[in-house]
Amino acid sequence: MSRRPDHIPPRKAIPKRIKAEAWEQADGRCQGCGITLHGGDFAYDHVLPVALGGKNELTNVQVLCDACHIAKTSDDVARIAKADRQGARSGQYAKRKKRGTGQIKSAGFKQWRKFNGDIVNRGEG
Repeated sequence: MSRRPDHIPPRKAIPKRIKAEAWEQADGRCQGCGITLHGGDFAYDHVLPVALGGKNELTNVQVLCDACHIAKTSDDVARIAKADRQGARSGQYAKRKKRGTGQIKSAGFKQWRKFNGDIVNRGEG
């Protein structure tokens, strides 16, 4: 699965209504390992990350304990990085144009020193 970084919509928070429905669906248990969750030791997570096209819908939101959430997030980061590499390699999206040439414009050296120590100005021999 690949993504186009320049076409990813800005991420929005999961609505409270979806969180409440996801909590009811999970029945107070982690949907990853099944342990009973207590206040504050859980997170709402996207099954398919937003960066890969996931949406804030009940079918894409799950309740995970902190341990399962950390493990899933590390897997998601690797999947997103792989999608970026594949998209760049295949030419799926064009490289962004740089502003300017990237070279420093300067007036150049106005003076230089000869081997004997004399300073010579530009235009002189």
